[in-house]
Amino acid sequence: MIRKILFISSILFSLCVLSQETKESTLDIIAKKTCEYLDSEELVVLDIQQKTIKLGAFIITLYGEYEEQLKEEGYSMDFSSDSAGEEFGEKVGIHMVKFCSNSLVAFAGESEVLEDENVGYFLGKIEAIVGEDISFIEVRNNEGILQKFVWLGNFIGSDVIISSEMNDIKNMNVKIAYKNTECFSRKLNEYIIRKEIIKIEYLD
Repeated sequence: MIRKILFISSILFSLCVLSQETKESTLDIIAKKTCEYLDSEELVVLDIQQKTIKLGAFIITLYGEYEEQLKEEGYSMDFSSDSAGEEFGEKVGIHMVKFCSNSLVAFAGESEVLEDENVGYFLGKIEAIVGEDISFIEVRNNEGILQKFVWLGNFIGSDVIISSEMNDIKNMNVKIAYKNTECFSRKLNEYIIRKEIIKIEYLD
């Protein structure tokens, strides 16, 4: 279902038409509630696969809650069809752009970045950012384990760190998505594995 929500180009095109509507439709109500859920603490801590499943189930639940109103407005879905869920998810996604376009685009970007990666996750508090030419972000979890993550390129959430002072982000609770990247160590004269950041979620 949610896969079609990720077709952001078609969604943004549809926004031009939807912006001319004056009366709030039932799909608008569902879209608002879905936007709120997308930004909720419940979903923030989940990986993209779990988030997608929960978001899809949430949208289906809302269909059941507003089924009569939707039928009155001409929307009737036959969920015995495998494509029905995707079709309804697409309709909701189009309306969501009016209320949480940034969150929706971020969700789409997260899916594209993480879909085919062997991704790991680490939750903890930021302790420091070290390094000169190459930066490392140090994070310590609740068990006291300290992990260093290498910052090799632009990643989702990097803008917050770039625009913040160290005092503002130190001890901030974060969820880091990373992949193992092979780097050459001149000191050891061999390739070593480093945890490369691909996304940071800020949980505070």
